[in-house]
Formats: sequence, structure tokens, C-alpha cells
Amino acid sequence: HKPIDYVVSEQVLSTKRPGWATQDITLKSPSRLSSIVFRNYYIHAISIYTTAREDVYARKESLDGWTPLIKDWLLMADPHCEDDAQNWHSISDGQCVQGKLFQPDKSQGARWVRLVMS
Repeated sequence: HKPIDYVVSEQVLSTKRPGWATQDITLKSPSRLSSIVFRNYYIHAISIYTTAREDVYARKESLDGWTPLIKDWLLMADPHCEDDAQNWHSISDGQCVQGKLFQPDKSQGARWVRLVMS
């Protein structure tokens, strides 16, 4: 597996949903990935969405048009305890909602990934 180039945006707190934040990842070129590995930093649960469409990406406060990959994946057993608050996590194809990771369009691959943290 080969690492890809990407840019991570600043985390944005939702004005519509308290306790909800998003962070976008822009892939330098459309990509198909087999896994994503990251270190948690005090986030209880995460949902991961992807799109290859720029018009969908441009809607910052909406998930309309985004393809869900993971929904409400628990990163911490208890949000009030810090025991596992900084653990490493790996999510692979078989764990995704649709059995595919970052491949909303088989011919194109993903261009943007949106992390929704709660």
C-alpha cells in the first residue's frame, strides 16, 4: 500500500448541531484507498463521508450528496474516561457501510473526505 498526498482543513464546529464538528481532507488526485489509519484525540465517535463532486464538497453545512462510509464509529468506550482517548485506529474496506473505502465512483475515486466528529 502506498501513501497518498492530501491536505487537511481546519476543524469546523457546527452552528446547527452542538457537539458536532467536521474536518475535510482533500486528496491531491482522485484516489482509491484500502484503509485509513489515524490517531484519535478525545473524539468519542466519528462518521466518514466521501465525494468526488466539487459541488457537493462546496456545501459546508450539509451532507447531502456525500457517500457514507462509516457512521458513528466509536473511538472511545466511554466519552467521560480518558483511557482510550488517544488510541490509534485503522478502518479497512470490510468495515465500511458499503464494503468499499473512498470509492464513490469506481471510475474516478474520491477527491474529498469529510470527517464528522461527535
